[in-house]
Amino acid sequence: MNHLSVEQTTALHPWNERGEIDAPGLENWVQGRLARQRDQIDTLLAVDGEKTLENTLRPYDDAVATLGATGSLASLLDSVYPDKAVRDKARELTQAVAEAATSLSLNQEVYRALAAIDLNAPDPTVDPGTRHYVSQTLLNYRLAGVDKDDETRGHLRELSDKATELSLMKPTARLVNTSRGPIVVEADLVAALREGKIAGAAIDVFDEEPLPPDHPFRKLPNLLATPHIGFVSRALYERFYQDTVNNIVHWLEG
Repeated sequence: MNHLSVEQTTALHPWNERGEIDAPGLENWVQGRLARQRDQIDTLLAVDGEKTLENTLRPYDDAVATLGATGSLASLLDSVYPDKAVRDKARELTQAVAEAATSLSLNQEVYRALAAIDLNAPDPTVDPGTRHYVSQTLLNYRLAGVDKDDETRGHLRELSDKATELSLMKPTARLVNTSRGPIVVEADLVAALREGKIAGAAIDVFDEEPLPPDHPFRKLPNLLATPHIGFVSRALYERFYQDTVNNIVHWLEG
């Protein structure tokens, strides 16, 4: 029976040899896994010549598996680990893994390498199932926007990151936005509120103001919408007008 070394075991999961996890250790483990995923993609892109299932699809699959396993474990720790410091770090790292997955889904070089695989070559490993898998993978890339220009792909990446942040909120959480409408993707927020993924929201700013009469925000029972007056309070008005009066007095006094 083969036994793994401490180093090999540590590479598989963030627990130390005593079965414990701390926030710095989790950070190191996840960053190590992300570095491994980048190495796997570099291996794929370094192929010079014919792209095959072995030299291109396999490292791609390995990279996807690395991200999937890392993100799943980080998300699990965020949900159930008893130490709050570890939970908080796990949530932060879940976001980092999701951002890496988004970057991979918009990587044009990876897409071109996968598209260059000759699925009609006389290779016994290229069966109908493999052809379907590669075709579906390429379709997913196009649906993600990989064939768009740099500006559009950057915007898509930003939207994906915002959606991921919303999905990481707890079911008891309430989102408050009194800053700028576009920092929240309204369609994603509506979906999260309808599905009960978060408890509620209070929104004072919108993509379009005034809020259209038929906007979904107006019909959600777990959303409080105010017409861009969230800053209004007696104390703020007293300070605002007092500052105005003081400025006039100072100007008149020279």
